[in-house]
Amino acid sequence: MTNDHIDSIIDETLAAEQVADTEVKETDALNDEAADEGESKQPEGDKKPSSDDFPKKAVNALSRRDRQIGKLKAINENYATELASLREAVAKLEGKADAPKAPNQDDFENYGEYLEAKVLYQLEQKQAQQAQSKQQETQQSTDQQKYAQWEGQREQAIAEQTAKLKTEIPDLEAVVMENADLADDFPPVIQRLFLEATNAPLAFYNLAKEGKLEALAHMSPHMAAAEITRAQSIAPPIRKTTQAPAPLAPARGAAPGSKNLAQMSATDLVKWVNS
Repeated sequence: MTNDHIDSIIDETLAAEQVADTEVKETDALNDEAADEGESKQPEGDKKPSSDDFPKKAVNALSRRDRQIGKLKAINENYATELASLREAVAKLEGKADAPKAPNQDDFENYGEYLEAKVLYQLEQKQAQQAQSKQQETQQSTDQQKYAQWEGQREQAIAEQTAKLKTEIPDLEAVVMENADLADDFPPVIQRLFLEATNAPLAFYNLAKEGKLEALAHMSPHMAAAEITRAQSIAPPIRKTTQAPAPLAPARGAAPGSKNLAQMSATDLVKWVNS
């Protein structure tokens, strides 16, 4: 049961109580009016009408009135019980069921006892507030420690991913260094999205190449998360390797330190071929 639903029931109950009270008041007014009319019809003197003189129709009307009043009172009591139950439920939901109540001066025999109870109540309230504040500070400190630990683990994982990607993407380090200032200016929510990413360095590199890093800072968290997820799925460019030509084999029969072919004369070339 939600608070809005409970509030609606309480409002309906209060409205029903008002209707019941109004009907009871109207019935009482009719009764008084009937009594006044009965008194006005009495003869002068001290003689009062007997039960035989009272019209049977009026007796029946009064009987019906009494029954109606009884029903209204029962309904009113039922509404009061339900209202008290609902208020207790609301107090429990709000955590105030067991909260101590402020002392009431009418509940004490003298003013001194009331003042003593009031001071004690204020002291207990202050101690409860201090305990609650301390509990909140402790919980906040614990949450901060857990987040710092998680943040350190994620930064270590990202550093390892970056070192591995540097062997695959030649300009990764240069791109990251060039856009480091933008990363420092990211809102905390965007920084956390990068920490939560599966491959943050690759996402950062691809977004930088696309020129979307600056726009990322102004996106909603939902849109930014979608962009980071998309960017980290783009495969990195393949490093192109060039193969150097194999060195020439030394000329057959050429002794170490001998002339090369360009320095040989025609006679030497003939001798080299024949050899």
